Amino acid sequence: MVITPMLLDIGMSPKVTAATSNFLLVFTTLIGTTLFAFSGLLRYDYGIFFSVFCAISTVIGNQVIKEYIKRT
Repeated sequence: MVITPMLLDIGMSPKVTAATSNFLLVFTTLIGTTLFAFSGLLRYDYGIFFSVFCAISTVIGNQVIKEYIKRT
């Protein structure tokens, strides 16, 4: 996001900057999804499919990274 470099530039710690940026990203995504749902443009079948796919991919990706870190 554009705000991350600005927060770092004003002297915020990287951890706080990352947390703030992630919060804003989740908040923005939630608002966009809500607007699509209320206007009837949200495809629930796609949403469910991609939610399940992303959840499974996240678990697999975390396991792969953990194994890689153990080896190095």
